[in-house]
Amino acid sequence: TEDEGVTNETAYRTSGFKDWYSLTGSTGSSAGVNTAYTVTAAGASGWTFSAGGVSKTITLPSAADGELRASYTLSGPSKLFVRFGLSPNLLDLMMRGHEGLTSEVIEGTRASVANASGSEVIRAWVEAPQINSAAVDTAAVTTVQRRNQAQTHQVEVELTGAGPHLVTLGFDGGSDTPTDPFVEYMDDFFPDETDPSIVGPEADPDNDGLTNRQEHILGSNPDDASSGRPRVTATHDGDTFRIEFPTVSGRTYRVIGCDSLSSGGWTEVTNLQQGPGLSSSNPVIGDDSTKVVVEHGLDGKNARFYQVEVELAP
Repeated sequence: TEDEGVTNETAYRTSGFKDWYSLTGSTGSSAGVNTAYTVTAAGASGWTFSAGGVSKTITLPSAADGELRASYTLSGPSKLFVRFGLSPNLLDLMMRGHEGLTSEVIEGTRASVANASGSEVIRAWVEAPQINSAAVDTAAVTTVQRRNQAQTHQVEVELTGAGPHLVTLGFDGGSDTPTDPFVEYMDDFFPDETDPSIVGPEADPDNDGLTNRQEHILGSNPDDASSGRPRVTATHDGDTFRIEFPTVSGRTYRVIGCDSLSSGGWTEVTNLQQGPGLSSSNPVIGDDSTKVVVEHGLDGKNARFYQVEVELAP
């Protein structure tokens, strides 16, 4: 069987983004563990999985980042517990078991374990709104909590409320030395280039009017003039205005509006219409898909102007 097991005693394996247990009011359920999800494409680098009031869009923004990012929304459960089975160096774990696997390290909203084989260190980590450090597995069976499965250390995260909730699974070399996200982003497009007139933050190698720093924030290609600002479209129907724009993972988008370009007065759009396929919050979390924000209740307005502000997600 490929079932992952719905109780501590039957949890044969834990992969990643395993929806371990949900609460709807006071009623709990582990039915999501082995549920067959409805799956749809989410842009060019991800998929959206939906079942039982849980929707998660998982994307691989860049293979070089070593991260899978998930945006969770809960329309049924009020709380969801999600588990990850971390195997940072699977070959070494298969050869030596947990001999080279470190203890779990929890720092704020991130939990990690590292595995060393000789001079090579690989670290696996999970970042989420809340790490549930009190999670347990079968008592009196394993000497290290949440290591009752072969070659795996389990991490549990807790999501409360509708969301969206950002959950990231990542791998790195075990170093906490800060790296400049901008430099890493430019390395994806110019891996061997050091000339600041090409890869510097204020450079514009594709001559499209956007600096490299702006291209990084937008998630566009600094070496392609056809890539750049996302195209924003707006349509009007009665007292409702519909704003549509593409998004990129790792960015947040804030829609602001005003009634007159001459008078200014830009304010955040807050009177949002709810419904299937519509973003229910502002700012909007990017996930490589097209988002729609609908502002309603604007009786008597013949014109409305919109901008979309883009920033790097925290």
